[in-house]
Amino acid sequence: MDDKLTILDAFDRLREIYQETMDEVRAEYDKLVAECDPETKLAITAWVFRNLVKHATEGGTYRYLIYERLGFDPDAYLILMDAGGMTISNEFILEEPEESSDDIGDPWDNE
Repeated sequence: MDDKLTILDAFDRLREIYQETMDEVRAEYDKLVAECDPETKLAITAWVFRNLVKHATEGGTYRYLIYERLGFDPDAYLILMDAGGMTISNEFILEEPEESSDDIGDPWDNE
């Protein structure tokens, strides 16, 4: 039997390592979120929701979402993709609501 790994064996091992690493990252992030006080968790969640809705109505790439709208650096690319960021960016599209005379606007919009 040959002691060398085949390319497919090597890719399988890399996939396992990636999965193990992402499992560890998810567990650590879940722990960090659980340790947040309720007010901080609410503020962060509201901020994320506002930016997701803005992205869904205005459009943009996954990279634009994570780098420009959310302010992350390239180190966040895989972690946020694993969390569903690419799916959100590609599939979550909302149409702008029609303005009505009783529309008071978005109280969270600081622009």
